[in-house]
Amino acid sequence: MQELLRNIFSEQFILDGRGWAILPQWGACDLWQPALVWLHILSHSLIAVVYYSISIMLVYFVRRRHDLPSHWVFWLLGAFILSCGTTHLTEVWALWHSHSWLTGSLKALTAVIALCTAGAMLPLIPQALALPSDLAALKGRLTLEICDRAVAEAHLRQTEAELQAIFKAVPDLYFRLYADGTILDYNAGHPEDLYLPPEMFLGKRMQDVLPAGVGHQMASAISQVFASPEETAAVPIQIEYSLPMPAGKQSYEARLIPLIDNQIIVIARNITTTKRSQEQVRSSQQMLRLVIDNIPELIYWKDKNSVYLGCNQNFARAAGVGTPEKIVGLTDFDLLWTEEEAGRFRESDRRVMETDTPEYHLIETHLQADGNQSWADTNKIPLHDAGGSVVGILGTYEDVTERTLAEEQLLRSEARFQRLAASVPGVIYQYRLSADGSQSILYVSPACRELYELEPEEFQQTFANHLIHPDDRPSLDRAMAVSASTLEPWHWEGRLITPSSERKWLQTAARPELQPNGDILWDALVIDITERKRVEEQVYFQALLLDAVEQAAIATDLDGKITYWNRFAETLQGWQKQEALGRNFIELLPVEASRTEAAELLSRLRAGTSWSGEFVLQRKDETTFPVMTTNSPIYDVNGVLIGTVSISQDITKRKQAEEALRQSEVRSRTLAQREKLLNRLASQIRNSLDLDTILGTAVHEIRNLLQIDQCLFIWYRPNSSELFMLNSELYEPIETSKLKIQNISHWEVVKEAKNSEMPSFLGCYSAKKTDILVNKQLLNLEMLRVDDMSKASEPWERYLRKHLGYTAFLALPIQTRSGDVGVVSCGHFSEHRPWSDNEVELLQAVSDQLAIAISQAESYAQAQEAARIAQAQAQQLEQALKALQQTQAQLIQSEKMSSLGQMVAGVAHEINNPVSFIQGNLNFAVEYIQKLLQIVQLYQQIYPKPAPVIEAVAIAIDLDFIIEDLPKMLSSMKIGAERIRQIVLSLRNFSRLDESQSKSVDIHEGLDSTLLLLQHRLKAQPEHPEIKLIKEYGPLPPVECYASQLNQVFMNILANAIDALFPARGNSQKLEAKSTIQDPQIRLRTEVLEEDRIAIIIADNGPGIPEEVRLRIFDPFYTTKPVGSGTGLGLSISYQIIVERHGGQLRCISSPGGGAEFIIEIPIRQPTPIVTVRR
Repeated sequence: MQELLRNIFSEQFILDGRGWAILPQWGACDLWQPALVWLHILSHSLIAVVYYSISIMLVYFVRRRHDLPSHWVFWLLGAFILSCGTTHLTEVWALWHSHSWLTGSLKALTAVIALCTAGAMLPLIPQALALPSDLAALKGRLTLEICDRAVAEAHLRQTEAELQAIFKAVPDLYFRLYADGTILDYNAGHPEDLYLPPEMFLGKRMQDVLPAGVGHQMASAISQVFASPEETAAVPIQIEYSLPMPAGKQSYEARLIPLIDNQIIVIARNITTTKRSQEQVRSSQQMLRLVIDNIPELIYWKDKNSVYLGCNQNFARAAGVGTPEKIVGLTDFDLLWTEEEAGRFRESDRRVMETDTPEYHLIETHLQADGNQSWADTNKIPLHDAGGSVVGILGTYEDVTERTLAEEQLLRSEARFQRLAASVPGVIYQYRLSADGSQSILYVSPACRELYELEPEEFQQTFANHLIHPDDRPSLDRAMAVSASTLEPWHWEGRLITPSSERKWLQTAARPELQPNGDILWDALVIDITERKRVEEQVYFQALLLDAVEQAAIATDLDGKITYWNRFAETLQGWQKQEALGRNFIELLPVEASRTEAAELLSRLRAGTSWSGEFVLQRKDETTFPVMTTNSPIYDVNGVLIGTVSISQDITKRKQAEEALRQSEVRSRTLAQREKLLNRLASQIRNSLDLDTILGTAVHEIRNLLQIDQCLFIWYRPNSSELFMLNSELYEPIETSKLKIQNISHWEVVKEAKNSEMPSFLGCYSAKKTDILVNKQLLNLEMLRVDDMSKASEPWERYLRKHLGYTAFLALPIQTRSGDVGVVSCGHFSEHRPWSDNEVELLQAVSDQLAIAISQAESYAQAQEAARIAQAQAQQLEQALKALQQTQAQLIQSEKMSSLGQMVAGVAHEINNPVSFIQGNLNFAVEYIQKLLQIVQLYQQIYPKPAPVIEAVAIAIDLDFIIEDLPKMLSSMKIGAERIRQIVLSLRNFSRLDESQSKSVDIHEGLDSTLLLLQHRLKAQPEHPEIKLIKEYGPLPPVECYASQLNQVFMNILANAIDALFPARGNSQKLEAKSTIQDPQIRLRTEVLEEDRIAIIIADNGPGIPEEVRLRIFDPFYTTKPVGSGTGLGLSISYQIIVERHGGQLRCISSPGGGAEFIIEIPIRQPTPIVTVRR
């Protein structure tokens, strides 16, 4: 309004020379004096308001008076008046806006509406003139009333006829009586329910024609009706009585209703069937109570307030109330439970009823009537009324105290909840075949969505016949046709192809019912039997497999009767399948012992255990044969044991082979055992090149092999000038019993194996005092063998038995390549021992192997010294070569890093100049564009309606979006430029490889620069999630170090950590396979240590490093990456930079599955000069 007034008195009105206002929009067509412009505006506005008010009143009048004839004329008249008011408003609008087409169009519309209104009113004028007078109107009303009365009377007669028909159609007995009981009228829906013929009771009192007891009961009821007629009219009096009828005693229920004129209506109904049903219900309830009381579980039910409504006998005894009747009205707090238990039970009841969700297998504690604590497996299910509202709860529980005590630890760690299936899948529908041949589906359950993949409405329209497999449609049509003609139930199985091309097997059962109008209704149930068909196919396939295998498969029930007999069982035992089925398998066993064992086996199988072993079976021709049998229990789908299955295989040939093998083993066991021991002894002797080990192993193995008391190895020392001690047992004692130096030949016992209680024979013995024959035989490599010393004939034999206690003696000499002679001596002291030829041959073979081993040991001792000298020289050369290779690789890597640093520094410098130019000009660009946008917005405010050309261009370029998006784009450009500047700065900081002097730097800045360069590898990629960085920076002082080299260390360790978390695609690691890391993390922590040192810890949560890899991780050229993916120098150079260059430490702590942690320790101040520490 303010803008309108400003426009009225603004310069938009141009005055001509005479003082008249010329409207610029209309040229000079309208000339008003400026002082009267407001009058024109006011008058037009008031006229428009009046027109609008009249239109509103007409609309209100028409909406209130719907009975007016031709009320649509009033709507046209209202529209005409409304248009007239609008034209006055456009006159005001046209003062400033030159839209002449608008005002002209509106006036044309008003003229059209006016013509329509006039045309509609012309036919109404004769009707208005023909309106009747008041007398004619009165006459018309009377005529209408007479007509209405006649219609009402006709309706009354029809109603009476309908009531009479209803009385005749009702199956009850109807009697109308006087107050004294006289029968005035009757109606019998079933005449057979009349106690007497009509002629015997009409006009007589009802209490007189009925039996005395029933008549007295009826007379009393009639008296009650007239004693309180108002009450009985609202609530009829009901009585029940019985009458002897030809068909037997019949029960009736009668209702007495008072009428006017002291009359009564008695309606009697035969309730014999109802009574019988009630009796059956009472019997069923008693049976149900008997069943509930005998169920081993404890059952109870409560109302919504957790008040007990009932329970079974077991629960009553457990609750301590004795009988179920006594628990009604009690709560858990009234029983013997503790207050805590009662509160927990009530809270559980409340939760089940509020959430309307059953809870199963709740393990709860109960206080028993005997005071003991027990555990119960409780199930609670909400109870609903007919409307679906929760009205109570049903609970059952089972005493699981023993199981709970046995599994208490397991039950604490996991909850055992199970859900029961709420419903059985299937589709219920009602199908109608009309007498005229038309078909329709009256109802289909919503389960058709899951089974047929159709909505119920679509199923009713299409019958789903198009989904039936073409091969199965004829059988379906035949089954339905037969059922329609015979009215017999029909069953059908067939295949279905759903809209999603899924194939299913269906089973349909339907029962037809013929309707009075000739229609046939089928109530049908369709279930999905796809899984059953699949199981049947599997069972059929398995039966084929069992018939194909070359093993007898026999199944029995729990009584041992044969229920399955495959083809090979017929071949194996000679009984045909028809002959075997039904027989007890114990009858097929040949002897009583086998039958007794089979009966015991059947008892074990009934307990659900499996058994495997051998049996002897009997063929039909009474021949027997052994079998290997495996017996297993068979369970049904509910886990109930229903029988056993036996798989048997004829092992006659195997038994024969076993017997032959057993006999062969008896013959060859000894030889095989000795050969095995000989091979083991020879292997042990050859595996060692140490002479003492060889001799010690030989004497111990020989003693263990022959099970003798003593085994010695003796060297012959000819003319040896050495220390020895004379054995006082064999020779005369020497003065002072000291060692002497004598240049004589002797025997030296160097190794022995003996019983622990025997004395040691180790030592030297003079050869001069030994029997000449013995020396000669042994030096000539001849064997000495005595089986029984008690029969000794030679002097040396008698001497060994008398002085040393030998009862048997065996000596085998050997000679080495160097000419030395040794003797393997075997002796027995407890009894005589025959030396078998096999044992002698075995010892000779051992002696040969021993001689070879001694020669090898001597050769090895000679070569070992030469090898030691050569190895020392080789180690020196190898160390020099490794040092040279490491230095060369480090020089190459350093040159590469130096060149890379120079290139990166140059690239950073070249990028920095244009980026600085862009970043500097962006601020001015933002400022200029904001000013331009301000001008555009100001122009839009002042000129909201620009020229059409400008408006078209603005729409074409989407000016509003540009105004909104341009500042955002500039902001993004500033962020990108700042990002480039930071990357360039990080590159310059990281590439300072030419700085040879240490200086104080900020460690955190170096870490952040390195992380910035690795940012692209830390971000989320399609093949792995984002790596989370956790910075735990502590306060660090400036540290003197070689910054660029330290950055190189950070880069190597961080890059390895990223590779550990997510190795590059296609890399086959030598480390064990890495599992997918769900939450990859890299943690960086810095802290100040004691003694002016700092620590930098870089850790990841990757798969970790095995111990054998961790020990070599800092070795030069050692890498776990494939060829071409790593040089093996990164961590080696990092180690040298930290340890040798900075005098610090670099350690790795890791274990498989526990991630890896690298700890860098360097001093805050570098010593001058830095001391080089070699690893």
